[in-house]
Amino acid sequence: MREQIKKILLGIIIGVFTLPTITLGGSFTVSLIQGKSVEEAVQILAEQIDSLIGRVEVLETKQKVQEQSMQEMQTALEKEQVQQKAYNEFRKVYDKVWLRGNTEEDTVQDTREYCQQAIKEGNKGKADNFCSLADELESTWKAYQDSLK
Repeated sequence: MREQIKKILLGIIIGVFTLPTITLGGSFTVSLIQGKSVEEAVQILAEQIDSLIGRVEVLETKQKVQEQSMQEMQTALEKEQVQQKAYNEFRKVYDKVWLRGNTEEDTVQDTREYCQQAIKEGNKGKADNFCSLADELESTWKAYQDSLK
C-alpha cells in the first residue's frame, strides 16, 4: 500500500516539474531552430513563463472566491437546518393545542390568555393543563423566532 502511494506521489512530483520543463524547453528549442538568437529565445521563454504565472494567479483567485462562496452556502444551509429544527419543535407543541388563533403567533398569545383566564377563575385543572402548554408553546415559539435572526 505504501509503495503504491510512494509511486503515485513520485509520479505527481515528476509530472509537476517535467511537464512545464518539456513544454517550455520545447519552445526554447523550436525558437533556436527557427533561427532566433539565444536572447530572443530566452525572451520568448520568459514571456511564456510570465503567461503561466498569470494563469496560476487567476486560478488561485478563482479558487479563493469559490471557497468563500462554498463557505457562505454551508453557513446558510446550517442556519436553515437550525431554523427547520426549531420550527418542527414548535409545531409538535402547536399540534397539541386545540385553541387556534388567526396565526401561529396569535395561537401562542391566545393560549397564554386562556391560561391566565383559568387562573383568574380558580379552575386549577384547566390552568395546569393550559399553563404548562402555554409555557412550552411560548418557549418553542421564541426559539424559532430567535433562529430566524
